[in-house]
Amino acid sequence: MAVRAASPSNHVGSGRLRLAQAFIQPGNIEELMEKVEAPAELDLFSLDIDGNDYHVLKALTRWRPRVITLEYNAQFGPAGDYVMPYTPDHSGWPGNMAFGAGLKPLSDLCAEKGYALVGCSYNGVNAFYVRDDLLADHFSEPFTPDHHWRPPLYPLTGLPQLGHPIPDNGRSLMPDAPR
Repeated sequence: MAVRAASPSNHVGSGRLRLAQAFIQPGNIEELMEKVEAPAELDLFSLDIDGNDYHVLKALTRWRPRVITLEYNAQFGPAGDYVMPYTPDHSGWPGNMAFGAGLKPLSDLCAEKGYALVGCSYNGVNAFYVRDDLLADHFSEPFTPDHHWRPPLYPLTGLPQLGHPIPDNGRSLMPDAPR
């Protein structure tokens, strides 16, 4: 039996998927969620804006998704406290490793919001958080960055010309860092 996937346009036309194009900032995330009539308890909230992700997530207060996926900056290891300073006009990857946030601050913020880190993608790009009341015994404990962090292996995506480079022999790719 062949299964035919519904096209995104069918979901939009039926009202099951609502789209909004906007420059996402902490000051407008909740307004955007209202605009698309997002239910308070979404199944999945995914945020990957190459920069202000931490600040936008912090501003999201009225929604309680079951699962949150966030891009993290794996260069800082499981204990790095780096959070990119909020930059209102930030747009896209800056070409160095000074982007986004490390796994630890994202995990701390998610824990404050009632979420546990349950895993990271194999290539050190995305972290997955599940709401505490849904954990049961379905995930590998402990729910810590030390347990779930994965190193930055960006070329493993199969697109070596795209994405962020692997740090050069462990030296920082931060702007103005000694080389």
